[in-house]
Amino acid sequence: MITSFIPYPVLETEDLLIRVGIPEDDEMNLIIYTDPVITKYLGFSSDTTIDYIRERRENVHKGILDKKFIDWNIILKESNECIGGICIWNLDHFRNSGELGYKLYSKYHRRGYMTQALHAAIDYGFNVMGLSIIEAFTRCDNEPSIQLLLSNGFEPNGSIIEENTHTKEKEVLNIYQLRRSI
Repeated sequence: MITSFIPYPVLETEDLLIRVGIPEDDEMNLIIYTDPVITKYLGFSSDTTIDYIRERRENVHKGILDKKFIDWNIILKESNECIGGICIWNLDHFRNSGELGYKLYSKYHRRGYMTQALHAAIDYGFNVMGLSIIEAFTRCDNEPSIQLLLSNGFEPNGSIIEENTHTKEKEVLNIYQLRRSI
């Protein structure tokens, strides 16, 4: 499994540039992280600050250098606006797997952008990183996320009860799995 991300990979789709987060994205990331639709499912606090966003970006860069995960911002080509993020994290060398995480500003939901980003990240995970399995965990009541995963070939693989790291509340997460075709 490849975990060195230097030089940092830039992915491209028809409408999107998927690249490392930069300071110019911070203001838009603040809007995304405080979007009520995002906070509902990911548990971020609506009182998230720009300082938190900057600190998170710096921690992400450190985690990438430490080979713990890869994390991209999703940029809309037509406006050069940051509209979301996607990552592969929780890398498991024994299982040769990684977990997919994603978020998209609700203003851009149902336009096919997350499907494009998902395809690019999955392709990178399987064909560049060499992963055999990509998993995604989503709240059992997050129907749009569940449909996104199912429509992109992920299969249900159980559920877990986990404490949300932001809200500290227990929640049921469905597990979805995609295996690399041989």
